Amino acid sequence: QLEGADITPEVKLKQALAIRQIGEVQLARGNHQAAIETFEQSLSTLIAIRAEKPSTPRVSFEIAQNEFWIGNVYYEQSDISQAREGFQRYLDASRALLKGNQQSIEYKQELTYATTNLGALEIDAGNYKKAKALILESLENLESYSAELEVTEKLDQRQGLYSWLGEIAYRSKNLAEARPWYSKELETLRLISSQSSDKFFEEGQSHAARRLATVERLLGKNDASLKHAEFAVGVSKDLVLFDDENFYWLDAY
Repeated sequence: QLEGADITPEVKLKQALAIRQIGEVQLARGNHQAAIETFEQSLSTLIAIRAEKPSTPRVSFEIAQNEFWIGNVYYEQSDISQAREGFQRYLDASRALLKGNQQSIEYKQELTYATTNLGALEIDAGNYKKAKALILESLENLESYSAELEVTEKLDQRQGLYSWLGEIAYRSKNLAEARPWYSKELETLRLISSQSSDKFFEEGQSHAARRLATVERLLGKNDASLKHAEFAVGVSKDLVLFDDENFYWLDAY
């Protein structure tokens, strides 16, 4: 057992990360309250380390991760207020990290995750104006480092943000704005599928095409709506032929 001088900040960091892993297991098992307590215990240890060694970016990065996990537990419980506080702290921590090293791709990506998470929460809360600003910030930030990402990863992140922007416009009853975002989502997914054999992206095409077809129908663009609806059905059919025991693909078809 370690004592006194043996318990260095590095040892404490390992302990904090080990504790956080326990919280992740608790969350996976649906034990939300225990997970929150564990994440907060890990966070307290990390904050104490930073107080002892304030110039350690790694510790600040791990603090940001803990803030995400705490927010995520509350988000899974549909506690919007507490989740917002956690995700806002995650965002604030991510901004501080990037401010300290503006060339870090890792920190830029962390900021994209943070703004996207908070944006998704604000969509659920019905705060569409705020959600749109956050998701647009995510997209702008993504483009600042996208050249450094592997092509499929870059396109996947991009299409996800397009989808959120389409959803915001759709829920805001701005169908004319929703249509181009959903179209961009579909085009990007088709591009990914042309370079990847992962059926997940084909499934995404089907969902995106259905969303686009719905918006076009509501806009009175019936020919375009029919075209995209037929495309969605065709993709779903191909997926079922590929694996006729996949419940999700059968349900979509």
